[in-house]
Amino acid sequence: MIKHVAYGTRLRTSAVRLAPVVLAAVLPMIGGAAAAAETTKLSETRIQKGLIAAGVLDRPVGAAKSHELSQALVRYRQIYTGGTATDAEPDEIAAFAEALKRGFGLVEVKDRVGRVVLVPRKLTARTDEPDATQSFYRSRFSEAQFYTFRWKLQRNPPSEMLRAILLKARDANILSVAQSNRAFTVHLRDHRVSSRTGKKTPRFQYKTAFTAGGYLTGLYVTYLDRPSRDFEVPSFLAPLVRHWTVPDTVLAPLTAAERTEALNGWMDGRFLSQDQRRELVDLISQDDSQPTIGAINTLVRLWAWRKSLSMLAHWISAEFEETNRWASVPIETCVNSRGAMPKHRDVRVVVATNRQLTPELKAGNKNATTWFTTNVSAGNAMHIVCASISVPNDTTTHTSLETRYRKDWIGNTTVLDADDTKLFRVRSSKLLRSVPATASAHRLRLLDRERWLFPSESRALVFVHGYNTSFQYALMRIAQLAATIEYPGRVYLFSWPSAEEMQKYMADMDSAERSEVHLAGFLRAIFRDPALRKLDIIAHSMGSQLIVRALGDLRDVFYARDDIRLGEIILAAPDVATEVFAEKVREVSYLADGITVYGSAKDKALRASQSLRGTSPRLGQLTRGADVPLPKVRMIDATSPSNICNGWGYVQIEHNYFGDNPVLLQHIESVLERGLRKTAKADNVEKSVIEKIGDDHFRLKLPDPSCWFHRTAAE
Repeated sequence: MIKHVAYGTRLRTSAVRLAPVVLAAVLPMIGGAAAAAETTKLSETRIQKGLIAAGVLDRPVGAAKSHELSQALVRYRQIYTGGTATDAEPDEIAAFAEALKRGFGLVEVKDRVGRVVLVPRKLTARTDEPDATQSFYRSRFSEAQFYTFRWKLQRNPPSEMLRAILLKARDANILSVAQSNRAFTVHLRDHRVSSRTGKKTPRFQYKTAFTAGGYLTGLYVTYLDRPSRDFEVPSFLAPLVRHWTVPDTVLAPLTAAERTEALNGWMDGRFLSQDQRRELVDLISQDDSQPTIGAINTLVRLWAWRKSLSMLAHWISAEFEETNRWASVPIETCVNSRGAMPKHRDVRVVVATNRQLTPELKAGNKNATTWFTTNVSAGNAMHIVCASISVPNDTTTHTSLETRYRKDWIGNTTVLDADDTKLFRVRSSKLLRSVPATASAHRLRLLDRERWLFPSESRALVFVHGYNTSFQYALMRIAQLAATIEYPGRVYLFSWPSAEEMQKYMADMDSAERSEVHLAGFLRAIFRDPALRKLDIIAHSMGSQLIVRALGDLRDVFYARDDIRLGEIILAAPDVATEVFAEKVREVSYLADGITVYGSAKDKALRASQSLRGTSPRLGQLTRGADVPLPKVRMIDATSPSNICNGWGYVQIEHNYFGDNPVLLQHIESVLERGLRKTAKADNVEKSVIEKIGDDHFRLKLPDPSCWFHRTAAE
């Protein structure tokens, strides 16, 4: 049962005791990441549904940003609890969701083609299905209508459909628009014209549509700006209605000027929209006659109608998409490690891969080399995995990435000493979901309650490995980088099925191309987090091809949301043609903080790639003509010095210097550190490891190889 408490005049923040789950939502304001680790298992989705049903959150489920959730909690306490919070508060908030279902008689309905939609039966007295593509659920006098459809995509692309809606509503007030290549949502206010009388009635429309399985599927919610004749305010919204109702003390003054002054003072402590404030002022201060209680009640009933239909639109559309569109992955079920091991730091990594899965991962095997094979998964499905990696503090392990599991010369696995503080370890791992290829590109969504555990929920880092790279190496490398710089946001890895053999370059190239659709879908899923503001990217070798192509496919994401951008893009030994890179990255470069490219003139793997492809030099070769005259692009020469004391340097492949060169790793850390915190320390570190050799061209300060007699003399 929902507990309603009389409204208090002001929110008493000095004595508020935050309930566990509610605390998680306000952590971004108070910086309590450690306390968030002690939250209960109550999911964030339930809390958001409860806040929507309570009328204090005017956003769809999963679309609220952290500050919007925080504001909704303040409003909830202001209206329902008098500013106090108890341990039972999360359950009380969640109970509003059940109250909304009962209050409007929400039932799940399936039409003839299998679309599933929630229908408020207490509002919709009529149901029409003119054909298999459309369904209408209307109130008795058509004040409210819920309309679903599914049409063939060939004749109904989303962009054209949205264009037609906006052209038809050119005189309407467009409240919000969100668009991508495969979906749109528009919220507007216009008028419905009566065919009988020609009279105009204000109307709200909430329209959403998306592509799935060759069809355009959509849900429209429209309602007039007047209550249905048989509309009754739900009992669970009674405190909200009382909060809106003007007291007699405001209505008592005799003149309109006095009432307006009293009204302004009363509204200062209220949760009221600008429209509500304007309507109240117009009603109360229109003349010297005192407004009647009936007029006030009529206005408040109109507000309750708007709020009820607005929350139903958010609720029903979110459930409609959840059932008919999204392939949701519950990252929130992945528990991060608690209590780091001595001399170690723990990093949670969320992995997406289309490698072939083995039973070892589900069995809890801590040896990451056994989780996946080098083959593409059946049907090219994508697996989402969560792993907690323990990274040693010892900087001598900077490049070795030693784990407890080592293969000897005949292929047997040896387990090393578990107490060795220089070893990387898998603390925990979990397969979250396997997503078919048809759903991974544009229907994947990550539900991450654990985001509250990170100091910065607005930042994330993703790593895409390159040619001849094992899954375990990529997993340990990104964990090591994130731990070293104490990365404050979430950490992701995309691992494509590399053959992990030097001579299988062509096989790796085919596998990488098959994986492009999954990488683009994974990045889209990351960007769907409403709290995310910037994404840092690190790609090595052939992984740079995937990133460059994926970013070109994501332009519509940046156009749809002006609050998300790219942070630092770091490409090491990029196996991509220079001209292709310049063309693909030209537009994206304006959306990034910076692009850093590491290359080596001795990279024989890229030389072989150029020969096989018969194209222009690869970007990572730093050969003549490799200049990229684009803003924010910096070229870093990482060619290792060679002399008579290092004859091996003339014949080695020199393609994996990204992981083998501690100076380069130190510079990568300084680039990310500068982008994250803009500290003087990061600038000083960068100056100590690179030197400028031209416009936007730099060279790593690498020590010359020493001879054995040099070492002897030094000793």
